[in-house]
Amino acid sequence: MDEAQRMTIAKAYVDASNDHDVERIATMLSKDVAYRSSGVGSHDGAETILAMNRKFFADFPDVHRETRDWRHVDTTGVEFEFTITLGGQSHQGVERIFVGDHGEITRVEVERKTETITKRRETIMAKMTGARFLADFLERSGVTHVFWVPAVLMQMLREMETSNRISRILAHSEKAAVYMADGYARASGRPGVCFAQKIGAANLAAALKDPYLANTPLIAMTGGALPRFENRHVYQQLDDGAMFVPVTKTQAHVAELQALPEAMRQAFRDATTGTPGPAYVEIAGHFADVEFEEGDLDVLIEERFGQIPAFRPVADSDAIDAAITLLAAAERPVIVAGGGVRSSGAGDVLIALAERLGIPVATAMNAKDTIPGNHPLNI
Repeated sequence: MDEAQRMTIAKAYVDASNDHDVERIATMLSKDVAYRSSGVGSHDGAETILAMNRKFFADFPDVHRETRDWRHVDTTGVEFEFTITLGGQSHQGVERIFVGDHGEITRVEVERKTETITKRRETIMAKMTGARFLADFLERSGVTHVFWVPAVLMQMLREMETSNRISRILAHSEKAAVYMADGYARASGRPGVCFAQKIGAANLAAALKDPYLANTPLIAMTGGALPRFENRHVYQQLDDGAMFVPVTKTQAHVAELQALPEAMRQAFRDATTGTPGPAYVEIAGHFADVEFEEGDLDVLIEERFGQIPAFRPVADSDAIDAAITLLAAAERPVIVAGGGVRSSGAGDVLIALAERLGIPVATAMNAKDTIPGNHPLNI
């Protein structure tokens, strides 16, 4: 399957979508196709996506996308920009379609360009509490489970119980909450989310050593000092932020409600880009009291940062050639696979390379699952 063939298949998929031809779309999707959209969230499986398309076409019978600037991305993807009109409003965005080796569509990503949406900004903003914002933001970011210790962000937990499907897992201790979030992130490829009240911050920080060293994408939240209590020796009013510096990539303090949306978006960016790792968000108040405040908040989602790898850039061709030259000249080559193979989702590529060249593979502790333990080349 070459680039030209993938481009043809991607364009045929868009044509079928513009024609509202669900049956033709069905023939093009892989059974376990993944759909990720900043507008409608995450969906997995062909049947789910086809049902979503049927409803969408029924709700918007005249919808049509204008496309432009088609280009290849990664090794299996095709990307293009589009303009779509819904309910009298025009929106622009970028769509990426990934095509498997047998011509099946394996993944579709839709990222709306919020800066070019023609809606007036005041119509996008909505008055809500910090708790409602957090519940909506986490769900739309693809989070399915959160792990916590009482008594923090209780109003957010109530919002989750009544308005979305996020599972709320009560932990015995702050360390247990971190370890469960760590396991969730490693198993799902999505950022794990854990939180505790301010007096438990030290316990939460102590448990972050493992996910930090394992490069696990994780969002850790605690309550924090309120500005009005600064320098007054109020109970438990210590600076906890310094404890998180050695065990998180970034640290943010949210002292007021309006700072919450950007702090959360940045935490997800930090946790999933570059070398993944934990990001810390401290929300003012013993129990993250900012969640009770109400204001005009914008639940904007950058879906790319709800999973790893957030980006898979193509390696420099000269570096690839140099590596091939070294492997070809080596008498007894060995591949040592580290955590980067895991976080970049390159396990299948690793196995294919090892099998093609007959090279044994040794793995670091954080890459044990990138090649089956019983594979003949796994040493």
